[in-house]
Formats: sequence, structure tokens, C-alpha cells
Amino acid sequence: MNDIVRTQDNVQIIQTPDTFIQQAIEKGSDVAVLSGLFDLKQRWEKDEAQKAFHQAMAKFQNIKPDLRKSTEVTFKTKTGQTEYNFCSLPDIEKALKDPLEECGITYRWESAHEDGRDGQRCVITHVQGHSESNVMYAPADTSGNKNNIQAIGSTATYLQRYTLIGALGLTTSESDDDGYSAGDMPYLKLLEHNEAVRDNMQVILAIKDSLAEEDYESAAMYQYEIGKEIMEALWIAPSKGGIFTTKEVADLKGDPMGAARREYIKSQGEQA
Repeated sequence: MNDIVRTQDNVQIIQTPDTFIQQAIEKGSDVAVLSGLFDLKQRWEKDEAQKAFHQAMAKFQNIKPDLRKSTEVTFKTKTGQTEYNFCSLPDIEKALKDPLEECGITYRWESAHEDGRDGQRCVITHVQGHSESNVMYAPADTSGNKNNIQAIGSTATYLQRYTLIGALGLTTSESDDDGYSAGDMPYLKLLEHNEAVRDNMQVILAIKDSLAEEDYESAAMYQYEIGKEIMEALWIAPSKGGIFTTKEVADLKGDPMGAARREYIKSQGEQA
């Protein structure tokens, strides 16, 4: 809804709903007219808040921080030891504090539930009131002998980190950027990735577990079942917030996985 502009003595005067309401009051307009004008005011303010939100997000994209993967993780698996770096949620929040404040943007998380699944919704809000959100779901993280409460808390933290990264279009720095320079990942591609993660988390975790155990036959089966379109949406480098780690990407591209994938496709009666 655009501002209404009129010209008086060659000077453009922007008329807002407040102007019309004041004029209606001065003319002694009835309640029905005033009610209609107040409805107009609400729609106008909502539209202005949405425009301000998108302007603030555009500004944020120009000043957003480059998140560094400074937290190291090392743990033993059935096939050896896994090591990787990631940017922790406290580090992300610390890096975001000043840029978000400059843009008038805040964020919060809400618990989400759908079809028996638990998740986290990250709500991004501008000072003028408009909000948009990003939600993801995942099963409890029972790795590492966690108890039930620890498993739920671990998953909540994981989802908070990824919903925030997706909602703000953030990137993380790492040596492998899969062909994209820092900051070049399209925002919509990140949204497609996060939507694919949200809707297919259990299968994704099954692929991850299969790769960790070097069970390429099972990984190939899960990859086939999830479908080419979903896998393409998930194919974002770890440096850009992708769900698969650098090692998992290498395994997915490796010869053993390629051979297992070709065999499974043949078993389905399709051309490899």
C-alpha cells in the first residue's frame, strides 16, 4: 500500500491514514467512517513494517559477520575418530550482536511441535513489528550416552543454531566452499536447504550414520529414497551452513559411495 501524495502550491504532501483520520474527526464523520479509516491505518502500518523489515534485512546482508568455525569437536566412532570444527551458538550470537542492533533486528526461539516431532522456530523481528520465521525439526540427539534431558537439549541447541543461520542467510568460513566465494550463497538456496533438512531430518541422520560406519550400501539406499531433488537442495558446502560435514561430502563424492549408488540404482531396474 503506497503513501497517498497530493500537491499543494507545487509542494508534494504525503498523506497517511493518520491525516485522513484527523480530517474525518474535524468534519464530524460517523463511527462507520472512522472505523474504516482505522482499518486502513492498520493495513498501512503492517505494509510499512514489512517494507522496513526487508530494507533492514538487505542492510544486514551487507554488514553481516563472517562466522568462524573455531570450536573443535573430537569423538570416537565405530570406525575410528571423527574431528571437525564448527561455529558454536554463543560465538554466533556474539558476532551478530552489533550488526543486528545496527539494523534494528532481534531474534528469539520458540518450541515447535508437528506430527510428534519436536523442533525450534527462530523468529526474526524488526523494530517496526514485522516478523518472519524459520523452523526445523529433528529427533533427540542420543549420541555420546546422553540422558533424555541432555538429548533434547543437544538437539534444541543444534536446531537453534541452524534455524538462526538459515533465517539470517549467514555463512561460515572453512577451507572448502564448494565453488562459492564467501557471501555468494543465494539466500533462497539456503531457505531451500533448510526446508529440505526440516522435512527429511530422519533420513539425513540415517545417511550420516551410514557414512560414519562406512556402510555405503545403506547410505546409497537412503540417498536414492530421499530423491535427487532433495539431495540437490542439501548440496550446500559446510562453509555455507550445509547439513553435511566436509568429510561426509567427500564420502558422498567418493568412489565407494559412487559404486554403491550405481549398484542400488541397477537393483531398482533403472539405468545408472
